Amino acid sequence: MSAIKLHVGYVGKTREGKRVEIVPSRVMTTSYKGSNGFYYRDDGACLHVGPQEIIGPWVDAPAAPAPDYNNGEWWGWNGGECPVHPETMVIGIDECGARWTSRANCNDWPSFHGAFRVVTPYVEPPKPPKPRECWMAERDGKMIEVHCHVSDAIHFREVLK
Repeated sequence: MSAIKLHVGYVGKTREGKRVEIVPSRVMTTSYKGSNGFYYRDDGACLHVGPQEIIGPWVDAPAAPAPDYNNGEWWGWNGGECPVHPETMVIGIDECGARWTSRANCNDWPSFHGAFRVVTPYVEPPKPPKPRECWMAERDGKMIEVHCHVSDAIHFREVLK
């Protein structure tokens, strides 16, 4: 048996894979009561017959990934924060059957009840490139790039529109 030490508030996993939380009990002072109604010794052994023995701590399953609203499918909506970027184009049908198409920021999402579908997902525009700059100096009748500022160097900076 693993080194389990039960205490009130401990959340464990039984051999059946069920979640059990140790809760306060006034009935038995030498054992711990589980949220499943069974009593346990402090090492996790169940005082009842069956596979209710606590074999280790409970680990919550990882959270489900956020839905991809940009997949072109219809999504039911019953109010709440806007689920897509405000500049996304969506089509919606409210609970009365009225249809609309607009940017997501034009809809009152907290009070909207119906269904929506993304028509055109918002795509973040590419970031403009950084302007190039360098120091040039004349050497032997030719302009060459120099890596440090010297007294006769000229600073060049590209202008982007």
